[in-house]
Amino acid sequence: MGVTSVGEAIYVADSYNSKIKVIQPSGKTYTVSTISETDSAKLNEPGGVCAAPDGSSLYIADTNNHAIKILSLTDHSIRKFPVLMVDEGDSSSQDLLNGNIETGVEMEEVVVSVPSEGAEEITLQIKLNLPEGVSLNEAAPNKWKVESHDPGLILPASQGNLQQGTELKVGLPAAGDTPSRDLIMSCTVFPCLASGVCVMAIVARCAVRLTHTEGEVSTSKDVSINIRLKL
Repeated sequence: MGVTSVGEAIYVADSYNSKIKVIQPSGKTYTVSTISETDSAKLNEPGGVCAAPDGSSLYIADTNNHAIKILSLTDHSIRKFPVLMVDEGDSSSQDLLNGNIETGVEMEEVVVSVPSEGAEEITLQIKLNLPEGVSLNEAAPNKWKVESHDPGLILPASQGNLQQGTELKVGLPAAGDTPSRDLIMSCTVFPCLASGVCVMAIVARCAVRLTHTEGEVSTSKDVSINIRLKL
């Protein structure tokens, strides 16, 4: 539990309830209310909190989300505070510090041919295409997740730990009147630069269309997830 104050207001990081609470003293009575519990500002067991010097916001150690969040005391909005460990002698680190690396979400599109007749199980292999000199931070919580609104797809697992070459099994029914089936694959990746500087998570998304094809088709398919850092 973390505690800080702004004026007479006392703010508490209520870790196990995943909330920030404020205590307002008034004479001999105290009013306790909750802020920051909406879906868009969800916290996960925050373990610490401190106030900005000007009293306009709170800095929250959002423990189980592995992030520092900034809570505005004006409108109660929350945003993530980026933390970067920078090697001043490395040019790519300076690009990162100066905001010259683009780390947005990009949607790749992949079409995979699958058999038309009979139920099949295919294997999707996730390949991470990282720029030269960039590697996967093996100590970080790299994750994959698959989503689909198609009730015909059978997904033994919908999420898991991500490594280079992670394989995912997908069960398919016969084609019937459905020529193709769609799923979205998301990868949360923590990359490290050649200098050893590791940066915050990047999310890459891939739209996979499984298209039924007549004739014999290989049941081993590779889905390439591209993570692009533009230096």
